[in-house]
Amino acid sequence: MGSIFVLAAVTLIAHLPHAAGGFIWDDNYHLTENLWMRSPDGLRAIWLQPGATPQYYPLVFTTYWLGFRIWGLDPFGYHLLNIVLHVVNTLLIWQLLRRLEVRGAWLAAAIFGIHPVHVESVAWITELRNVLYTMFYLLSLVCYLRFHALKEIGSRASSTWGAYGSSLILFLCGLLTKSTTCTLPVIVLLILWWMQKLRRTAHVYPLIPFFLSGLLMGFVTIWVERVFLGTQGADWSFSFLERLLIAGRSLCFYLSKLLWPANLAFIYPKWHVDPSQWWQYLFPAAVIGLVVGAWAARHKLGKGPLAAILFFILTIAPALGFINFYGTRFAFVTDHHQYVPSIGVIALGASMITSFSFTPARKYVTAGVILLLWITLTRLTWQRSYIFQDAVRLYEDTISKNPTSWLAYHNLAHELTKQGEHEKALHCQLEALRIKPDLVKTRVNMAYTLRTLGKRSEAKQEYERALTLESD
Repeated sequence: MGSIFVLAAVTLIAHLPHAAGGFIWDDNYHLTENLWMRSPDGLRAIWLQPGATPQYYPLVFTTYWLGFRIWGLDPFGYHLLNIVLHVVNTLLIWQLLRRLEVRGAWLAAAIFGIHPVHVESVAWITELRNVLYTMFYLLSLVCYLRFHALKEIGSRASSTWGAYGSSLILFLCGLLTKSTTCTLPVIVLLILWWMQKLRRTAHVYPLIPFFLSGLLMGFVTIWVERVFLGTQGADWSFSFLERLLIAGRSLCFYLSKLLWPANLAFIYPKWHVDPSQWWQYLFPAAVIGLVVGAWAARHKLGKGPLAAILFFILTIAPALGFINFYGTRFAFVTDHHQYVPSIGVIALGASMITSFSFTPARKYVTAGVILLLWITLTRLTWQRSYIFQDAVRLYEDTISKNPTSWLAYHNLAHELTKQGEHEKALHCQLEALRIKPDLVKTRVNMAYTLRTLGKRSEAKQEYERALTLESD
């Protein structure tokens, strides 16, 4: 019980500042301005009317619908829910790794709990889907591994298939929360291979319902993104080779932020993809080299490093650019995409740290490293939490790290307009249009700002330009 309490406390202390935060980007579409969240008929629309919500994630929006009846539009309740779910996920990771007999399981869970790269998933109300689906994902995985263990020892059918049924139900709940849950059956096979228990095709048969339902929900998500969010056109028109380059560089980026969480940003720079530049092939080559190296070293180091790397790659694969999703319009990478994938790399790192402490002298060194990690990561998480407490602060921080983000300028202008800071808002609108001149909504907003400032002729010109762009 002491270990559970300390782990929960360490995680809670690191993320408690989120509770003081407000609403930021996309929270309006998901909650504050979504009329279905206020309507008594909202549940019907959430479950039966695709397009009523930004994505078809009915369990997420059901949670918002219920939350609105408990907390209204007080952000504290929603932030507290995210924090509690993150603590639960941290404890589940510890229990899962313990069950798998991974060395340093508690340390791995603690690092996951306080890592600053996860602030975006916990501090952003919109990312309820991330922390909620992770809970279902981990619970389903635990139940499935229990089913496999009971089946191997020939336990009673009621217990064995009860564990299987629980796993499948939790998996379906995960899919209805976020379709990225579809990676779970592949991860089950990976874990069984790592445990040297994947010896016959019969182990695959129970996973068929998981694969089929995951595939179905994946297609539903792709359809919703395409039809209701418009994920087609120039922002998504990449060749397969270009997508490979994006995927390779994204993997290297995510790994670098996990190992060295400096200069974290809400919107990262969207790099230029050019297959004619030889150096862009270095990223996918590095990923392939890492996998091949881990495979070649498996007889000496064991399967653990390879399994951890493959876990990272396979769980983040849906977000690597092979499938069109709306966020690609702004950036190829974002911190919340590696919430679950980070578990593999963190577990590997924690195992390496604890494996070092063979002698009493090394134990002191290891304890010092762990203490330094706790202080550093908690401090970075607090700093990042402060950025997420206010929308203006968040966009100003984003611009300081990514001055090419037209979206950050556009959104900052919107927030400044609400505060009556029209001169500052105008500056941001001009910057957004300098970066991306074809932004119709920004021109309309700027016309309003100009009119508010008494510049009616200039406002009229901007309205006319916006109409011209809209007609084109």
